[in-house]
Amino acid sequence: MQAVILAAGLGSRLKKLTENNTKSMVEVNGISLMERMLRILDTKSLSNIVVVTGYKSEFFINYIKSLNINTKLTFINNEIYDKTNNIYSMYLAKDEMIKEDSILLESDLIFDDKMISELLEDNRENLALVAKYECWMDGTCLKINENEEILNFISGKEFNFDDADKYFKTINIYKFSK
Repeated sequence: MQAVILAAGLGSRLKKLTENNTKSMVEVNGISLMERMLRILDTKSLSNIVVVTGYKSEFFINYIKSLNINTKLTFINNEIYDKTNNIYSMYLAKDEMIKEDSILLESDLIFDDKMISELLEDNRENLALVAKYECWMDGTCLKINENEEILNFISGKEFNFDDADKYFKTINIYKFSK
């Protein structure tokens, strides 16, 4: 099992916080989002951590290398990060993702390490971690059935507040079979 982290974006909505850093280098309680994520992943006996970079790539790679992570690190650069999105960054990592099962994470997350343990221990080949929809959440939602299978995705245009109690939101952590 390996991890793939999508970290190419500008983080422009964070304004001054990302003038001299990438979004995942922003600190919360004295530790960057990326360092916290890498430290958690480094304890999970993964074979590899693939990081797709883009914005300030060389600076960001040097920062990650300075953290002295024990797990093997592989870097992929999205040279057109300013014109693409996470789906394209994931596409760039496809050759790594077909080598072995992968945990896919966006780089701007804060999560408990138990979430990763549970994901690794779950015997299902493909998973999307979700949370019950709450009014402050944005982006695409989904509906799931009683067997925890995704029934359909709900785009912003299709969102119906009358059905909001039936919606879930992905939290941008996934497990994919190779």
